[in-house]
Amino acid sequence: MNKKSLNIIAGVASILSILPATDYTRFVPQRNAESRMRGHWARTGNLIENAAYRYSHEQTNKTRAA
Repeated sequence: MNKKSLNIIAGVASILSILPATDYTRFVPQRNAESRMRGHWARTGNLIENAAYRYSHEQTNKTRAA
């Protein structure tokens, strides 16, 4: 190949390298920061409530077994 063809191929390759084949928009948050924080705190509260319930249930079972 001549130098001009190699330069064109190199140029096309560099363009393709900045235009990825994968769609990364799924990683971009769709909600605002306040809404995301509210959701995280709600999930945290649910996890704490669930842990407290399980702990209480385990303590009740230990009392019955003794």
